[in-house]
Amino acid sequence: MEQPDLTILIPALNEEATIREVLERCLAVPLSKQIVVINDGSTDSSAEILKAFGE
Repeated sequence: MEQPDLTILIPALNEEATIREVLERCLAVPLSKQIVVINDGSTDSSAEILKAFGE
């Protein structure tokens, strides 16, 4: 597997208001990338948004 040019780490604890925009901006970066999102027990809909985005 080829190594990405960039690895992006995103904390997503209770970030339902901004997580879509953050992910879209990360995907727009014109480099090979790996995006790692860390959701450690959100009580809002962040987990559902991340799941839908991943599909």
